[in-house]
Amino acid sequence: MNTERQKRTAIILNLVVSLAAGFYILYRLLRFKDWSSFFALLDGRLGPFLCLIIVQLILLAINLGLETAKWRQLSEMIVIQPWKNTFYQVLKGIQSGMVTPARAGETIAKGGLLPQGLRTGGVVLSAAGSMIQNLVLICGGITGIIITRVGKYADNLSDLNEAILKYSLLAVAALVTGVSVAILLVNSYKHHPRINLMYTYLNSLKSIERQRLLAIVLFTSTRYIVFNIQLWLLLGFFGVTGSITDFGLVMLYFAAISLLPTLAIADLGIRSSMALFIFGLLSSNSPAIICPVFLLWIINLAIPALMALIFKTPEASCIAPESSQVKG
Repeated sequence: MNTERQKRTAIILNLVVSLAAGFYILYRLLRFKDWSSFFALLDGRLGPFLCLIIVQLILLAINLGLETAKWRQLSEMIVIQPWKNTFYQVLKGIQSGMVTPARAGETIAKGGLLPQGLRTGGVVLSAAGSMIQNLVLICGGITGIIITRVGKYADNLSDLNEAILKYSLLAVAALVTGVSVAILLVNSYKHHPRINLMYTYLNSLKSIERQRLLAIVLFTSTRYIVFNIQLWLLLGFFGVTGSITDFGLVMLYFAAISLLPTLAIADLGIRSSMALFIFGLLSSNSPAIICPVFLLWIINLAIPALMALIFKTPEASCIAPESSQVKG
């Protein structure tokens, strides 16, 4: 009976998250105020735009493939599962992150979709993946600062660059402090069954193989580069970015929106404001800046979230835990 109740709860939760994501996407599409400007910018350029969308969808496929490969590397520490299961968990993670504060649902959803008994470890591993992603974003932001410090917009960006450096250091300090406190607390109360299980998983992270860690960092870094290329191409199509030297501004943009402590529900508005501030240095055409940011949101977040709606939930029975790894 308990198993049946858990299945019903999982089905209801999945339905609620899916409906919330679907309605949120519809809401954003209907509330977007620059549709007229968007179609005006496309006047006579429909063919090139369709080619751009094809390229963007290919890059999206690469993005999802990289994230799936990364999550597979992490989850294989406790379980071996088919690619379709891993891919589904990535899609549900994106969908859940869309409707939760600070995209916290993404970390929980991926780990929570592992088989019963492995979910605590899954959430711990997913959180570790998110930390690596944030460190890559911080490194990208610092790289963007280095690139833009010698450009003609250096004076305009001095305050933003200083803020990014400041919050990057704070983020790293908070990460180190948070992990240290978590390990200390878990170690202090590891006699409790649940806490002991979490301690076991946290302890297993220290013994991660160098090859696996390098693969995770490589997948994360490559995905970050693909994100930057996507936005740079979209901005270039609408006449904002004109050369490869503008790539540094794109890196600054992603660092800035990642460091803002905001709720996912306000995500698009803040992204647009930051985009106008940064890319406004290149162009005074506001719709040409807002539309690429909105399109990138549709491509990289809305489409995967909708894919999760139609993707058939894989059978958990197909997942085979590794006998050599910790389970619980």
